[in-house]
Amino acid sequence: MIIVKLMGGLGNQMFQYAVGRALSARYGTKLFLDTNWFLSDTATKPGAERIFMLDKFNIQARIVNKKRGYKIYKQENDNLFIKLDLIKMKTFSLIAEKKVMPFKDKIFMKENKNIYLDGYWQTEKYFKVISNEIRKEFSLRKPFKVQDENIVHEIRDTNSVSIHVRRGDYANYEHTKKVHGVITIQYYKKCVKYFLDTIKNPSFYIFSDDPEWCMENLNLKIYKKIISNNKRPPQDEMILMSNCKHHIIANSTFSWWGAWLADNQSKIIIAPKQWTATNNECFVDIIPESWLKY
Repeated sequence: MIIVKLMGGLGNQMFQYAVGRALSARYGTKLFLDTNWFLSDTATKPGAERIFMLDKFNIQARIVNKKRGYKIYKQENDNLFIKLDLIKMKTFSLIAEKKVMPFKDKIFMKENKNIYLDGYWQTEKYFKVISNEIRKEFSLRKPFKVQDENIVHEIRDTNSVSIHVRRGDYANYEHTKKVHGVITIQYYKKCVKYFLDTIKNPSFYIFSDDPEWCMENLNLKIYKKIISNNKRPPQDEMILMSNCKHHIIANSTFSWWGAWLADNQSKIIIAPKQWTATNNECFVDIIPESWLKY
């Protein structure tokens, strides 16, 4: 049995699910999602609220938390003693990701098939072997609304390039800004020039948590259309983004997944080489080798 701790926004939850799903496939056992973090003060902090969102996708896992008869009784060294309503007390190997977060293949080498995962696991190296399954499971449970279906058709009929601009807490909270940083206009100009020089008649589609800022400041003198309206559910926004043929992403796991889920076999993806303002060495594995870094 694999239990993975979920925390953070949608992109982080998707990484955590994906590594748990890869482990459950490797060991031939069931996957459970620990959603207790979303009941914590951290998840409900004003301005930085986070909610469980994976139920919007076709995931293959069951949810456990304190309300559903789930409890960690005690910890000894790297073991947790866990009881669920559906099982007796069992010993789980605890695998906790340290501050330094490059890929660690040791998580696939445990003799104990009962594993509890605590971390962010932000690299496709953990789940690349089941990429097709992950893409299928990160499909929407509910279909797009008619207006978004129209956008999909337009995107698919052009040489579409998504541009994701992450602002929100990155721009508005000093502590978050110091850790993550905000991608500069110069980065986007450089990426846009690459596509103008590389593909024929590119059309740029902008996705952002701050569409008003993009409209006022992202003056790239190109054909562009701002898709975001702050009314569409985040999961729909991400899947809309994934329909673009090529991608310019921000230092954001949300746009990472929007690009990674794209099914265009010849897609070009550009990511910022400076993923965070501090401790960038921790993220050496987050960008797949086939992506460009600017």
